[in-house]
Amino acid sequence: VHDLTEFDCIFLGSPCHAGDAAAQVKEFLQGPPSAPGFKIAGFITHSAPVYKGDDFNQCMVTLETECRNKNIPYLGSYHCQGYLNPAIHDHVKKMKGFSDSEWKEKLEDMKGHPDSEDIKKAGEFARNILETL
Repeated sequence: VHDLTEFDCIFLGSPCHAGDAAAQVKEFLQGPPSAPGFKIAGFITHSAPVYKGDDFNQCMVTLETECRNKNIPYLGSYHCQGYLNPAIHDHVKKMKGFSDSEWKEKLEDMKGHPDSEDIKKAGEFARNILETL
């Protein structure tokens, strides 16, 4: 889609990469002109069991900040558990200093997400956003 001005609301999704929104999402948010006439709501997936506390919150802060900078109404974000890309398992395990048993537990916590409950809650979030438009 090249002309986003024909939309009332855009649902923008991103995995949490290194504690923040994906680079492609940040780049996308640089594209619209200021006050383009649409609103943005976010969907974030993260591998929270691997990280301390709410490290993934920066993803939502980034969306909100970029929207504010562009005068785009930000309607909030839904976040849920995802599964860490297997290609970076060894890197993250080493970086976070997990033992083999700790890492196995973290992988079990992530397995199967997003699951049907996560998807149900995402749908509820989207319906609530649409009802406010």
